[in-house]
Amino acid sequence: FDDLGDCTDFLIPLGSSGIGDDLSVGKYNIYPNPVENKLNITNIDDVSKIEIYNVIGGKIKSFENFSANEIIVNTSDLTSGIYFIRSMTDGNIKMQKVTFLK
Repeated sequence: FDDLGDCTDFLIPLGSSGIGDDLSVGKYNIYPNPVENKLNITNIDDVSKIEIYNVIGGKIKSFENFSANEIIVNTSDLTSGIYFIRSMTDGNIKMQKVTFLK
């Protein structure tokens, strides 16, 4: 309300959630999405750590000290659902949503 008691419109700017934002953290590729049994993550030369989280925030798998420019993650032991891939490069973090199917 303004000084006269009239209702006025206003805008509240919201910050980014970080999920799905491109922060130029590792230009890696994730495929296929949705995933059935194997998740391929390629072009990870700038990525220092990759973690997989379930939808409630529990860490499921973690990878670091890569010996190659790609990893293949066996997902056959995971249940169907939405998961998040978290990558870290020089203190920056990127999250990407993937769906696992069975």
